[in-house]
Amino acid sequence: MNKPSAAKFSQLLTAAIRTIKARTGKKIEIIQDEIGFELGRNGGSYIAYLRKNNLPSDFESLELLTRHLINLQALDAKESRDLLRCGGHPEADSLVKHWFDLPGSKGASDARPGQEGQTQSQHKTSYQKPFIVGPPIGHPKQFFGRKRETRRIFNFLSGLPFEHTAVVGPRRSGKTSLLHYVRQLPLTDPADLRPDQVGPTLPHPERYQTIFVDFQDPRMRSLPLLLQHLLEGMGVSASDSLDLDTFMDLVAEPLSQRPTIIIFDELAAGLSSPSLDLAFWWAMRSMINLSGNGGLAFIIASSGDPAGMAIENDKASPFFNIFNTIQLGPLTEDEARELINSSPIPVPADMQGWMLEKSGRWPCLLQILCRDFVDSQQAGETDTLWQNDALNQFKNYAALLNG
Repeated sequence: MNKPSAAKFSQLLTAAIRTIKARTGKKIEIIQDEIGFELGRNGGSYIAYLRKNNLPSDFESLELLTRHLINLQALDAKESRDLLRCGGHPEADSLVKHWFDLPGSKGASDARPGQEGQTQSQHKTSYQKPFIVGPPIGHPKQFFGRKRETRRIFNFLSGLPFEHTAVVGPRRSGKTSLLHYVRQLPLTDPADLRPDQVGPTLPHPERYQTIFVDFQDPRMRSLPLLLQHLLEGMGVSASDSLDLDTFMDLVAEPLSQRPTIIIFDELAAGLSSPSLDLAFWWAMRSMINLSGNGGLAFIIASSGDPAGMAIENDKASPFFNIFNTIQLGPLTEDEARELINSSPIPVPADMQGWMLEKSGRWPCLLQILCRDFVDSQQAGETDTLWQNDALNQFKNYAALLNG
């Protein structure tokens, strides 16, 4: 077995991500998000974790990551083998030989997929499912609806001083998907979007630095690790033993240099953390003043009123009094039909009406109905068993169904 090396693995992974950045012009944070979603993770925190001298926990994850980086033309044969070896994979040589169609495991060509000598199957892009059930929407093109909500958020960020947004809605209403959509849309190539998605987003979006915090991640509920994550998102290196006073000293300069958006997802989990005490939330409010010209914006997502939730957790900071609230409800009928009509197999008009009624136009429920409809049609089924199967899954979405 190859001897693992977490440090070397992290160096190779970082180099691959920088290769993607140089080729696409995307921000590293966006690249990490896209790779993370492709691997079935909730955003880019997993990739950021691997870049800090950590290894994938199993060989399947290591293979998926390496293969996806090959598809993105970020690794050649030698780099792929090195990444697998550093991850401790026992069959690194044979996998690379198979993936790159090499005549032998030694002396491999350094050509990346898509270059001369590569087969068509080796640079085929990953398949994107037409409907997503469970994880947040990972690519903007697969996000439907919320046009008014998206427009309002971008309006809050269109000039100084920035305004702050609280996205409030029941569990499974699509809050996290909306946060990722708002974050990714401004820097996504219009060619990778649907025509109706191309329009004003942020003025000069390349100037913004956006930092995403998922409080469901236990590391983001540790004060030192969270402060380190925030600073690194602003390009400032910091130790994992950071305290709040040092953080406030370090954060002033980067906030004054670039417009900054900090996104807090799953606020309830953050408020429940003893490590994120009242002093932390007061510091978040004070950061807005440190930005000087109002170039710092917070976007938070929660299932209830943020100020009320803060009071319930004995963390009633002025931070929670600054937000414009956007309440997430069902999609409009036009938005819901747009999602349905994205199906690769046309949905009959009467079936569309049934889907609208049963889902209440909630996007996650529509995704289930559309996915199971397509699956039944592709399987050649002529009965309605798929409808019962789909409706049985709705019991997991009680917060929506019970209003």
